[in-house]
Amino acid sequence: MLYSIFKEENKKETLMSKEEIKKLNNMIWKLFMEYLPLKGFESRVGQENMALDICEAIGDNQHIMIEGGVGIGKSYAYLAPLIVFNSITNKPVIISTSSILLQEQLINDINSVSKMLSIYPDVYLAKGMNHFKCPKRANEYLKQKNNDDDLAIKEWIKNRNSIDRREAPTEINEKIWNKINIKRCDFINCDMHSRCKYAKLRDELRYTNGIILCNHDLLAVDLQNKNNHRKEIFSKECRLIVIDEAHNLEEKARNSLKEEYSYEEIMSIIEKTTRYIRNFNYNENVKQSLRKIYISIREQVEKQDLKGENKEEIEKYYINTEYIKKDIEKLINLLEDLNFKVQIKYEYKNKYKYMQEEIISKLESLIEFFSNILDENSNYIFWAEKFNNKKIKIMNCPKNMNEEIYKLFFKQKKFRVILTSATLTNTDIGDEYKKYEYITKSIGFPNKPEGFLSEPQKSPYNYDENVLFYYRNDMPHPKNREEYIEKSIDIIEELIYETDGRTMVLFTAKSDMESVYEKLKNRKIKYNIIMQNEGSSQESIIKEFKKDENSVLLGTGAYWEGVSIEGNSLFSLIIFKLPFPVPDPIIDYKSNISSNALMDVHVPEMIIKLKQGMGRLIRSANDKGIITILDSRISDNSEAKYKNVVLESIPTNKKTNSIEDVKKFVKEQIK
Repeated sequence: MLYSIFKEENKKETLMSKEEIKKLNNMIWKLFMEYLPLKGFESRVGQENMALDICEAIGDNQHIMIEGGVGIGKSYAYLAPLIVFNSITNKPVIISTSSILLQEQLINDINSVSKMLSIYPDVYLAKGMNHFKCPKRANEYLKQKNNDDDLAIKEWIKNRNSIDRREAPTEINEKIWNKINIKRCDFINCDMHSRCKYAKLRDELRYTNGIILCNHDLLAVDLQNKNNHRKEIFSKECRLIVIDEAHNLEEKARNSLKEEYSYEEIMSIIEKTTRYIRNFNYNENVKQSLRKIYISIREQVEKQDLKGENKEEIEKYYINTEYIKKDIEKLINLLEDLNFKVQIKYEYKNKYKYMQEEIISKLESLIEFFSNILDENSNYIFWAEKFNNKKIKIMNCPKNMNEEIYKLFFKQKKFRVILTSATLTNTDIGDEYKKYEYITKSIGFPNKPEGFLSEPQKSPYNYDENVLFYYRNDMPHPKNREEYIEKSIDIIEELIYETDGRTMVLFTAKSDMESVYEKLKNRKIKYNIIMQNEGSSQESIIKEFKKDENSVLLGTGAYWEGVSIEGNSLFSLIIFKLPFPVPDPIIDYKSNISSNALMDVHVPEMIIKLKQGMGRLIRSANDKGIITILDSRISDNSEAKYKNVVLESIPTNKKTNSIEDVKKFVKEQIK
């Protein structure tokens, strides 16, 4: 009897029974091998392989990682098994992406795949609360006498059945939206809870058996809540999670685990505390210590900006605690004293007890935060970031993100994860383990038998026929910034005229982009030069670029990925410099624990971003064009250790350093 109980407890958990697995495999096989060909759909081997590998991983109860090249139709490849799995098991599934744009596209894809399978699951799009209208705040806004909004907007604000911003009849400006959207939800404590569509949606997400679409941030928060026995956002019954754009998982998980404090946020906690204990003497003392700390860090940030190697854009700044150690110690003492005074105050009413517990929790978090910043052996990395121009936030995150991600995404036996993206591999050389090595180590992806590294599925597009790779042997080293920019201008101008505009130039630094823009403008080039700028949305800039087919677009940051420009508007993609990561405390930590920082950290980071950037050129089977990398570190004369890794990542075998070959290719391809 004891033996049978022991055996039952240790029985291997499975996602599906043998009969259910067989049914899943049969339905997916028939869809891709019989139904789609009969309906005239083009056969895509990569898509078929990916779908069947996902079925295999589900059958073997494994997590799976699979790279799907541009054009294989990877969303259909994972949606078909997911929809069938959901239908057979009646268990909810989650699809997580980096952007709302992809989530909304996936709704259309789900509808298409559902029709093919004659299976129609419930689908929920889960977004952050700030994307929704708050009925309470909307009522308050409508009561204001000085609003002169468009009549259609007013009617929509009144309508309680439509709360998603994208459902508004016309674009709502930020000023109005920030007055009516959900900033914080009190749920059951709100007097409009029973009539609130957002509260109803949140309940549906917790109890649905359908498909949930969300972003990586929201998924990470949900998994943290479940791990910490807090109220979940999504159903506890979920058995499968797809993470699309999984190359962003480490960064998104880090964002969900980081702590951050601005000067104003800390002072707000202190002021609430002193009001609670009715002792305002602490305000000035804490303020003095805090001001010294934040002023010193701001000065450090300004020095790093001035020093900035090659004018690369810095996001995460180093913090040297040597100059502020005494101020931090003094602040910790004040916080501990405040915490003691809050704890000894006796409260007999529940509402005050709740307030007391909340204040104690916030003070203890602050004490731990500042204690860790002084502790060299703490498990956290600290850095500073700028916001609102000159304001500073102090941030931290766990050092070993791979362990944290493993705990959140892979340790649980209840669900399995499918990770996919067009850029998961850091090299095309070696076996699957070697190809996926950087990302598997970064996110703690499990080895066999728990984890399955599927063969990367190549793009079906004919890159060798349609794409020419162009490089130069006469470029100076990027470290010689002014000389590098001057020479690059000559080459960029020449290429722009050869391709009659139709060019996108990707930069790693905003300052480089601005310099090139000004110099091109000064040369009075006949083509419209469009530069990414903070005042315009990416969507409007891309729209302008597509409209004027002979224009030139200069971009950085978000333009390296997620931008899709099919057709005649883009024929020439120029990579200004290899996109090595900018040194920061996180990259430094990863480098310090590596035996070969350049090849184990910096190069893989660069290759993944480079592949994302190059992926902007060919977005359909009919697209053609030139990829140019100006960086001298891949020239014939270069002895850089990583040169061959970069060249292997180029999607075409048609490579040249001759401008005459470029001219010939342009004449052949542009008709």
